Amino acid sequence: MNYFPTKQWIHHVAILGAFLLLASQALGEAEEFDVKLGPEAQRDPIIEYIMPPSGSPDKVRFTSAGILVTQSKDQKDKKTGVTGFKVLVNSAGDFKFDLDVECRKMVHPTSGWGHGIAIRIIVDDPEEPLLMVSCATSPQGGRVYRYSPVRSPESDFDSKTIPCNFQKGTLTAQRTGSEFIFSVQELGKEPEEIGRVPCSTASISGIHVWCTRIAKGNSEAEYLLKNVKFKGEEMFTYADPPASFPWLWVLGFIVAPLAAISAGVLWYKNNAEY
Repeated sequence: MNYFPTKQWIHHVAILGAFLLLASQALGEAEEFDVKLGPEAQRDPIIEYIMPPSGSPDKVRFTSAGILVTQSKDQKDKKTGVTGFKVLVNSAGDFKFDLDVECRKMVHPTSGWGHGIAIRIIVDDPEEPLLMVSCATSPQGGRVYRYSPVRSPESDFDSKTIPCNFQKGTLTAQRTGSEFIFSVQELGKEPEEIGRVPCSTASISGIHVWCTRIAKGNSEAEYLLKNVKFKGEEMFTYADPPASFPWLWVLGFIVAPLAAISAGVLWYKNNAEY
């Protein structure tokens, strides 16, 4: 009986070892992700949900179509507050963030700056800590797009405001170089750039999606948050990921040396015959 490994066996082991090492390195290098918001997304570690405050008349349902947020008009002695989620992502360089959403109901508020859907991108720059876009309705009635960097202090906030009639589609916040770009693709229409402004090039450390509320004067609203997609030039993390057994590395470091040893044994056997 021949106990020495065959050439074919060594070949397969070497291929498997190389594949496992490459696969273990590839994990964590992904530069984009796509999350369908719904029941399964409740367990997604990259999404942190912000629910209505205790005692609020606002409601949230996780449906197969997405997250349905129903917000009430102001009620006496009932707390109000934003509802939505945080995307736990850190990224440097260019990025693009897409939110698929339906604004099913947006009754204009009776006071304040307005309420609606807002995307707030956290920037690691004390002089310009936020990039923000929104689709909102104001006390004057009608829907508007807003976009701007938010400089420190926030009193310097000077958003660009454009009337719109957005109902459903994709809101996109994007940074290319030192420009912040807001674009929209309404359902059944071509993408449209709403505007662009100069912005900080510092890395970002999170994205917040809010169904906003104001201190006083809120009216009824309903949104269906359906999907988020992010693509970053260089994604990274500040903290170690949750502990897990590095089985790909272990297998790779076991199989690859075994293949090398087997190759040496086979070479010795073949040369010993002559």
